[in-house]
Amino acid sequence: MLYRKRFYALAAAATVLVGGNGIALAKKGATCSTGGRFIATKSPLVATQVDAAGLFSVTIAVSATGTTLAIPGCTPAAVKLRGTAIKAKWTSCTGLTGKVRLIATAVKSCKRIKGTLSQSKGKPKRKHFATSLTTCGDGIVDSGNNELCDGNCGSGCDPSTCTCRGQTGGTGAFGIVTVNGKQKMYLPQDQVNAAGHGVVSVVNVGVAGNGVAGAPALITDIDLGTSDTATATGGDSLTVIAASTDNHTVWFIDPRTDQVIGTLTLDSSFGTSNFSGGGGVVTGIAIDSLKRQAILSVWNGFVLVDLRTESIVGTIAAPPSENFGFDDQKERIIAPFYDCSASSGTGTPPPCSLPQTPDGAPITGGVLVIDLTNANTIYTFQDPTAFDPTSPAGSEPDSAAADSSTGIIVTPEEGGTVHVIDLAQGVFAGTNVTAPQKLLDPTVHRLTGVAVEPMSHIAFLEGEASSNVGFLKVDSLATLASAITEATMPSLPDGGGFSNLFDPHGIAVTTGILNGGPVGFVVDGGRQWVARVDMAKVFTLSGPVLADADFATALTYLDARTPAP
Repeated sequence: MLYRKRFYALAAAATVLVGGNGIALAKKGATCSTGGRFIATKSPLVATQVDAAGLFSVTIAVSATGTTLAIPGCTPAAVKLRGTAIKAKWTSCTGLTGKVRLIATAVKSCKRIKGTLSQSKGKPKRKHFATSLTTCGDGIVDSGNNELCDGNCGSGCDPSTCTCRGQTGGTGAFGIVTVNGKQKMYLPQDQVNAAGHGVVSVVNVGVAGNGVAGAPALITDIDLGTSDTATATGGDSLTVIAASTDNHTVWFIDPRTDQVIGTLTLDSSFGTSNFSGGGGVVTGIAIDSLKRQAILSVWNGFVLVDLRTESIVGTIAAPPSENFGFDDQKERIIAPFYDCSASSGTGTPPPCSLPQTPDGAPITGGVLVIDLTNANTIYTFQDPTAFDPTSPAGSEPDSAAADSSTGIIVTPEEGGTVHVIDLAQGVFAGTNVTAPQKLLDPTVHRLTGVAVEPMSHIAFLEGEASSNVGFLKVDSLATLASAITEATMPSLPDGGGFSNLFDPHGIAVTTGILNGGPVGFVVDGGRQWVARVDMAKVFTLSGPVLADADFATALTYLDARTPAP
């Protein structure tokens, strides 16, 4: 039974009931009315009494049918608020014992709620609490207020929206998010669990670790609920998406609880792409946090998925793209393509004849720039000075990533040549973008995958199915080094050799939670060992080809199959 009680106003004035974020001041006097989410970092009674954002919260909601107040573990209680007094009762709440009572007062111009919370049978019986109206800029990352950051992304945190910008430099086999004080990788496993279900491992990539000796880092395994397995993930601190080259299922995961919260099945008209190293149903994922949508590369272009409704809200017809990139500041998809005609399916086929040179010659391998802010306009990258203008980014551009703070994009070829293209100097006209580029050939290793950390402007490269990695600062074309810094991954802690994932590429970058510096990640093909590389340290070592012992000092192996203590 839910108790209801009329509350006496502390000041005589006309109240104004409004929705939105905050308690509204009445037209007269010091009376407060309703609306808002008020948070504290600790629960007053028991440590487990927190919401999905990991916070103790008092949420007051207004609708046409009345006003409710909710706290973690307690169902919303119907209340009538008058003045600044706030009272609510519950017969029971999850995690507490006996009847629960909240008595509080709104203070500080209705920006804070202070009071006591009590339970009739548990201990402690009663504790004081103080909560503040959640706002972007209060220093607390509150996913319940749709915040992805709050000053913790460096210059990548938009101070007006508390969304992280410029934190994703590429797409591939896994997403990395920071939530509830942990930096987590969502690593799809290629083997089913004991129940015969697909699994995504949640790995704590922010642990200190033990260098190349290895350290346990598994937080949990997420059961996908079916025999289907995922091959790629992408996400932010509100939603993680998992999808597969092998099947038509898309999974939605709440990174605050690490539970599957929904699925979407792509219909049978979705065919498969076919590239030199693979292909399939979904070959890459990027998250557009500002628009709350996921971008999936499919056999005939791209699919836009609304993260709130878990439904398809748009499609972009284009040649299929393998390991595409996304500039989350300029809202641009960076889509390398080749082997378009090898795609197959029963739906509308991809427009393989779309990319052409200005004089109408077909471009069978190149890069498309898709502007999501301009009605999804597709621009074909042109370089009239290229050795072959019909292949301005090589015959098989294998991946792409964007430095969202400079406009530089990096596209390695399947054969190993790395194209560094400056879209900031590009001329967008009609359906083309003409931009300068520089080409670098690795001196030792073939490098085909890439992700760019935009705060440090470091491109992290890897060779698929090999032990090769590379590093390149891409501040500008004018300052571009003449050689890529290259290294070989050291032996695994179990004595085996390291081999990067194949397709989708297993490479990612982010700002490390340990020291705020740029870190890169690659995953061994066995999917047990995750390698974290301190990319700032790499550039203090003697190169451009790093000695094995030197490179080992910049690397930490994390065990994705052994639970962290």
